[in-house]
Amino acid sequence: MVDCNLKLIHASNWKKSVIDVLDDKIKSQIAKSHYCNVMLTGGSTAKSLYENWAQSLIRCGPINFYWGDERFLPQSDKNNNYNLALRSLFKVKNNKLSLFPINTDLNSAIEAAEKYDKALPDKIDILLLSLGEDGHIASLFPFSQSLKVSDKKVISVTGPAPFKERISITKSVIENASFVLVLVVGKSKGEALKLAFSDNATHESSPILLIKDGLVFLDDQAFEVFKID
Repeated sequence: MVDCNLKLIHASNWKKSVIDVLDDKIKSQIAKSHYCNVMLTGGSTAKSLYENWAQSLIRCGPINFYWGDERFLPQSDKNNNYNLALRSLFKVKNNKLSLFPINTDLNSAIEAAEKYDKALPDKIDILLLSLGEDGHIASLFPFSQSLKVSDKKVISVTGPAPFKERISITKSVIENASFVLVLVVGKSKGEALKLAFSDNATHESSPILLIKDGLVFLDDQAFEVFKID
């Protein structure tokens, strides 16, 4: 297995546990630098978290929100990650929150990636990721060429159907983030994490191993699968 320092946390009430950690980290960062750069993830797991996080986020700020990956769909499409966050995390207006989504209304995913690469700050304070069933994080898929890119912060990638055209951060953003938190929710995600901790796992087979230091939260289903020898 690749050398990394991922701390695994089993939490039955994983949403509350994750929200408590995120809120504490954000408050600490704001106290230190008067703002916080947070990068969000997408998908059904994120939506479930965001619907619960929205209430405590009302009292936070100033925070700059960025996105770690995006499907190249119009921002009005419900399958767009920015759209998902608007409908869940940002339902209540807070003038202390600034949103910097990936512009998917441009002509191509390549152009969107190039624009976002220039828009990202030098460092993300808090990076939120979720592990996919196939082991991907952001839109960095196992054994893809995108895992090798290190001279850019954002690139266009080709993912599986039905959302093939995507934009994703690269490993340079992940490795440079101050704090990384990964969501592993559900049986299939637990299986993907278990594979990452096998003796033969590599960055290519399990992109989560790109994270050198971070917290990984497992719900009950994921933990049950992961702990089985």
